[in-house]
Amino acid sequence: MEIAIKRIDENTCMVTTLEAMTSAVANHLLANINYEIIKVDPRGYTLTTGSAFNIESQQHIHYGTIECRIVKGNLEGLVDDLKEKFALQDPLSNGDTWTLTF
Repeated sequence: MEIAIKRIDENTCMVTTLEAMTSAVANHLLANINYEIIKVDPRGYTLTTGSAFNIESQQHIHYGTIECRIVKGNLEGLVDDLKEKFALQDPLSNGDTWTLTF
């Protein structure tokens, strides 16, 4: 599974996956950043204010893109924390986008 976290501006990021995101990863994302939803991709992501994913199944969350405003934390800290928690290799980065492979 691969997810991309892209910085749009100081307080906004996009979280994108082309594969199903496991609930463990999604829950960890939510535990580390509070989201204010700006736009939800129609392919199936549902995120409500108050940082809760609407998970239809415990197995996965649908594909798509979430645009969200960071209320606490920062992208670098989130990437480092995900890397440590899930024992990931160094994420690919081009400055404003981090690609994490699980």
